[in-house]
Amino acid sequence: MPITPVVPEDLNEIVTIVELCESELDGTVAVTVSIIVDMSADQRGAFLLDLEDLFCALDPRVRVWHKALGDKNSLRNLRGITVL
Repeated sequence: MPITPVVPEDLNEIVTIVELCESELDGTVAVTVSIIVDMSADQRGAFLLDLEDLFCALDPRVRVWHKALGDKNSLRNLRGITVL
């Protein structure tokens, strides 16, 4: 039985857990999060790795995923192409 990850209080203003899902294949626990504040891609990547380290200290099967931000490519948008 996996330990349910909880966002530390000092990070509640930055990130929220959107979804938890345990894989039947390998037992990993996918934790999908949403970052509430604006961050650059490199800041976001480093933050997510640090968050995964915090969660893995409790349960090494945890993997952190970020909720998709959507397609921000202006050229695709101008051409009317939609990425699902």
